[in-house]
Amino acid sequence: MQSPCEVVRTRDFKLVGTRVLDLSARGMLIETDLRILTGEELIVSFKSPADDRWFDCEGSVARVVHGRRRADPCRALGIAFDTIDPWNELLLCEHLRSAPLARASELVARH
Repeated sequence: MQSPCEVVRTRDFKLVGTRVLDLSARGMLIETDLRILTGEELIVSFKSPADDRWFDCEGSVARVVHGRRRADPCRALGIAFDTIDPWNELLLCEHLRSAPLARASELVARH
């Protein structure tokens, strides 16, 4: 699953990433070139994998993948959603049911 997104750091509104590598109702993994710390607060906007709907929420960096290991696809961030409207969370769950699963081969392939 590779969907478009716009993730910006709250403190300076710097663009952090634009490509979703994996998505769940509670968070996402995005590709990034930016050096960023665990715990940094983010503003997240991403396109549904099932249709043209966009979701907006706040999140924080839960994990930093530095891209140094052979299995790491690239530098990436694991983001935990802090605030997502309950209705949007339910809607996202429904959209994820019909979305294709992220395969390990898609995550490993660098573009």
